[in-house]
Amino acid sequence: MPRIIRKTAEGDIAELPERPAAVRMNPGLSGASSGAPLLPDHVVEFLNALPMTGNTVDWINGFREALRKLLGDVDRVAIRVNANCNLSNPQEYRPTHEVAQLVSNAKKGDELTTLTSYAMAGETPAQTFIAELCSAGHTLNEYHPPLCHDYYYGGTAYIGTILLFRERVKTPISERTIEAMAMLEPFIIFTFSDVITRHFYERPIDRVFGEILREVARESNLSTQDIRILTLMLMGLSYKQVADRMELSIDTIRKHTKRIYRKTRTGSLPELFAKYFTPRIGIEGLGEDDSL
Repeated sequence: MPRIIRKTAEGDIAELPERPAAVRMNPGLSGASSGAPLLPDHVVEFLNALPMTGNTVDWINGFREALRKLLGDVDRVAIRVNANCNLSNPQEYRPTHEVAQLVSNAKKGDELTTLTSYAMAGETPAQTFIAELCSAGHTLNEYHPPLCHDYYYGGTAYIGTILLFRERVKTPISERTIEAMAMLEPFIIFTFSDVITRHFYERPIDRVFGEILREVARESNLSTQDIRILTLMLMGLSYKQVADRMELSIDTIRKHTKRIYRKTRTGSLPELFAKYFTPRIGIEGLGEDDSL
């Protein structure tokens, strides 16, 4: 079984600081007595490699590679960011579903970049993340059980997950790496909250989408399964693609879709979009029929 570690930290939103272009080793960073550098070169390299962007895919790719190089004995890193987390009021952030973005690199360098809905009840975010990777066709049997870290802002608001993998033919992830991740916990929570804040200002429509989806679910009493199907359909997936993603039959997806339309008192996906989303985001509906 994976090792599930629940990470918590207190924090408030602060104005994003500008980071210097680079930090270089110089005499000013050396210890006064021994002459040893205050920051080891590999730590400086890690800090300078961290991306400054609100594009979550670019950020995940950059952070993942920097973290893998820093730790040394990790063969694969998978990261999930909850870009829609409400950092302004973390104590009251209790989503039953959400849209998350995840990027994972496999042994041969292939990547998974997808948007999906997930339920917060029953399983930890890390367990849900692992299940999604497996359902997307990523083989994890060649690795030791992953070291899993779920991160929370303000102690309660889920902001992301990091999974660390080590090939089975090698020794497991070292205690040194486990201790390093524990020491990095506050910094990782800061970096996750930083990219979420940047993403919020660069793409506010994503936050609005999540808010509307929650309103639709609450107003129409949609089930978790209904919400997952509706989310995937709003992302442009056909019935067949939704069925494949959720490992259900097309007929089951059709039945759920009819129930969604009945509950929302709409007759099609464009009509549902026009009713709930258009007034908030100011665009004209989907313009396409929700058919196979």
